[in-house]
Amino acid sequence: MSIAPRASYVVDTNVARTANGDATHVDLECQKACVDALECVIERGVVVLDDGRLILDEYVDGLERGIGVGTTFFKYVCTNEWVEDRVRRVPVDLDALPPNTLGKDQKFLAAAVSGCAEVVNATDSDWALNAAVTASLGVSVVQLCPRYAAKSDTGA
Repeated sequence: MSIAPRASYVVDTNVARTANGDATHVDLECQKACVDALECVIERGVVVLDDGRLILDEYVDGLERGIGVGTTFFKYVCTNEWVEDRVRRVPVDLDALPPNTLGKDQKFLAAAVSGCAEVVNATDSDWALNAAVTASLGVSVVQLCPRYAAKSDTGA
């Protein structure tokens, strides 16, 4: 993943969990892509969070007890959550989003819209299924593991 210096990113929790090795259905190439992406975001990017702590709370639930680069990312966000050139908090309005099927991941989309950020995804197929919605909002989604982020013909 190519990270522009000081570019803004909303990182879906599945990226950090995959980097930690929690996504047992993916190969090492996908896990490495997640590790590399998180390291790049930490070194050169700006993490965008919502000001209502929805994203941070999900990180706490999914990453607090993990081991790996995903947990390192979580600790980086917590340590730098008030350092604006590393982590930026933005207001979000979930009700202003157009109809979509993102469910609990709407908070990531709303933060990306408000923060003019890209979404980084590893394994969640809902981002591909909502590509028209994200495009209509001017939000691009970086698919680190596209083969794991697409619904299969069997509905998996």
